[in-house]
Amino acid sequence: MAENNGSGRFGLYAEFGRYRMIQNLYVIRMIDYGVSYKSLGGREKYDNYFNTSDAEIPISNGKSKFRDHIASAYFNASHIKQISKYNMIMNSIGVNFDYHFIQLRDHQQPLPVQTEYTGSFNLQLHYKIGYGIKLRGDWIMIPSLETPIFNIWTFTNGVPGIKAFSSTYQPFILSLKFLMIRPVTMNYCPPVKALPIPEGIEKQE
Repeated sequence: MAENNGSGRFGLYAEFGRYRMIQNLYVIRMIDYGVSYKSLGGREKYDNYFNTSDAEIPISNGKSKFRDHIASAYFNASHIKQISKYNMIMNSIGVNFDYHFIQLRDHQQPLPVQTEYTGSFNLQLHYKIGYGIKLRGDWIMIPSLETPIFNIWTFTNGVPGIKAFSSTYQPFILSLKFLMIRPVTMNYCPPVKALPIPEGIEKQE
């Protein structure tokens, strides 16, 4: 018999994109889109043994490892909740289309166990939560945490994440984003209750 236990490995993440504020929708206050690089990895520990009526006799154990280098395009729609003059919480739902251009596999399991791997292309629905902090000048800093919540293509029976060896791995991406506040150009007088951009955050004097 074989017991397999998957766990994650640290990787790298970088992105470049643009954003646009939305004025006429209540729930969605901002959209952003761009491209990113992701390095996702994991390991799977295996323990193989004979199971007899009296005892479990160990045969072998070890670890298999994988590392995927991914080019990705993303789109997010965000709700923004103001909590103070210079702070806000951002909840985002988005999609990412990933191309796994390098897939490294170090499969050490000697037994013929069932394995499954995410393919080179992957379309996912993800959720992201961020905390916006107004900095000096025209900049906002947003630390955020993102994770996939549904695999659209290739479909994985409602289980998100990526597959390698005999396990499914749920990535959690921690990022730090900087947004530059852009002036708003309007051809009409905004209503009295209109919010500045980003929502409710004024430029410092």
